[in-house]
Amino acid sequence: AKAGLAIVPPISPGWDPSPREFIDLPWGDQGHSFCVEKLGHPCYVQDPTMVELQAHTSAGVKFALDHQGSATAASSVVIGAWNENDEGHWIVPSLKHGSRKLEAVKRGIASAYAQHTADHRA
Repeated sequence: AKAGLAIVPPISPGWDPSPREFIDLPWGDQGHSFCVEKLGHPCYVQDPTMVELQAHTSAGVKFALDHQGSATAASSVVIGAWNENDEGHWIVPSLKHGSRKLEAVKRGIASAYAQHTADHRA
């Protein structure tokens, strides 16, 4: 934003390809060779807690609201992804986890709008 460039803030609900670890897929090695050889463990990103996901969502949405028409020309955020359940990258409700990620995103959006409104009343 300070450099005058337009951005779309990303919000990540995590990423973990370990459900695909034991399946022989036609693309790549799911990070086994690269990460195990370079880092000593498979590639993954630890899922955020629901408090962290809510805070991350709130910060991204508030940034977009506070910079409409300037740093966020599209006045939007990107939340990835709705249903990449086998990659641990999802917010869609599931049988195992219910709607906890979706609810955290919802609370984050509501918080961002409340903060933005309060900041612009003054």
